[in-house]
Amino acid sequence: MNILFDIGHPAHVHLFKNVIKFLNSENHEVKVVSRAKDVTNDLLDFEGIKYECLTKPSTSKIGMAFELAKRDLGVLRLNKKKSFDLAIGTSVSAAHLTLLKNVPSLIFNEDDDDVVPLFCNITFPFATKIIHPNEIRFTKWGEKRIKYSSYHELAYLHPNNFVPNNSVLEKYGLKSKEYILVRKSALTAHHDSNAKGLHTELYDMLISLAGKKRIITSDELKKSKIKPWDMLDILNGSSFLFSDSQTMSVEAAMLGVPSIRYNSFARKCSILTELETEYKLTFAFLPYLELDNCIKKTTEIFNEIGLDNKIWNERKLNLLKNKVDFNKWIINYLMSEKWIH
Repeated sequence: MNILFDIGHPAHVHLFKNVIKFLNSENHEVKVVSRAKDVTNDLLDFEGIKYECLTKPSTSKIGMAFELAKRDLGVLRLNKKKSFDLAIGTSVSAAHLTLLKNVPSLIFNEDDDDVVPLFCNITFPFATKIIHPNEIRFTKWGEKRIKYSSYHELAYLHPNNFVPNNSVLEKYGLKSKEYILVRKSALTAHHDSNAKGLHTELYDMLISLAGKKRIITSDELKKSKIKPWDMLDILNGSSFLFSDSQTMSVEAAMLGVPSIRYNSFARKCSILTELETEYKLTFAFLPYLELDNCIKKTTEIFNEIGLDNKIWNERKLNLLKNKVDFNKWIINYLMSEKWIH
């Protein structure tokens, strides 16, 4: 097959990297286009995946509209040269290729429709298939939905796909489970409008609770000393994650790392709600409104992991019993060609 992958976010490099490498090994022709968001291109370079960067992100609504038009034109130009058999991504432009050139598109999404309504309304009407976890809330386009029992993050963090590299910790002078990771997101995506996240009072609280444990901070708006391709190993080696990032909170859960998420999306996302209520692998609190509860829960977890960290590994294993290797699932789905029908 001749397949287009449209990758617009660092997490989606991880989502698709193993599938892309498999397809290349099977002599399918793969074309990857990227968006210069954060460290997306850096990760593609590190993974040795050839790509063409079509656009840079904009923060204004008008700028986003122009960027989308430019991406659509770029994808159309490539399709004229390549005649794609299939377009894959978490991508508006892949779905628009279906609309304009009838190229089948598989749109992967892990957010509830009501959390990212703009994306859904300009993408899903045109997509061939909408692929998402069982738990996602939706009201429309039901006939296109392909559901599965897993998460995006298990395409790269399932034990079949992720082997911890302890030499990464040594490179940064870290010892496993002897530090806390704090992750601050930019909160600049279109669905992050007016969203709130971590603030100074919480950071000061963490310092007082951390005791002898070192705090490692990663801020999406600032240049980090941690290389983007090392971040998953750094997360895996941490004893605790405190963040306002949806994706990183899910990643922590896949690795059995306790986490607190403090942002405006607390209890709004089905995936994270399942991880909190059913598997007790992460917990969420609303900024300012639930500050006291956040501090209380953080203190409780610190005391718990200080006594016995095995409980979190047991919770992770319980999760893995109920979820599939998503990388394997994607490959099987693509090779079955069920998306043609």
